[in-house]
Amino acid sequence: MIIKTEIATAHLRAAVQSMKRYDTTLDRADAMKAVQHGVRAAIMFSNDQVDPEVLFNLFELVRQYIAILTPIELMQIFPVDKKYDGARWGCKDYFYTMDMLREHGLNTPIGDRIDDILWDYTNTQMRIFTVRLTTVTSKIYRELTGEGRKRQTAAIPDQGSKALISSFSAPLGAI
Repeated sequence: MIIKTEIATAHLRAAVQSMKRYDTTLDRADAMKAVQHGVRAAIMFSNDQVDPEVLFNLFELVRQYIAILTPIELMQIFPVDKKYDGARWGCKDYFYTMDMLREHGLNTPIGDRIDDILWDYTNTQMRIFTVRLTTVTSKIYRELTGEGRKRQTAAIPDQGSKALISSFSAPLGAI
């Protein structure tokens, strides 16, 4: 556990350095390094090691840098998993992800579509990042309201996953 924490801290330091460099130079390579190290740091820290609000702020900061990137740049850092049997099993695969990214525009900054892209992006590290962000958000919501997210979203089953995703970000404006 100590080694994992040291590695996460090293990734965090590298991410912060890249973010500072990007803020002064606006070099896209620095933004890509910030995302690479930021995602790895965020997924390595556990909820027990770091205060949930601090961890949430780290995730949100990394998300801001992901939004700067284009899908091609994101694929250079975290390649789309080469799984091709989505049509057979009814799940997301390489073709699904590539179609979604082409629809967005491969050279268009991710920007406001970050939630859709992260949710549909098939890469193991990015999937862990998205799930961990959802977990941290849920934990903060539980601390603020005393109830879990499941109770609130169970009341709106006909609205699908978009309602679930949007309901996670709504109450956090109070933080």
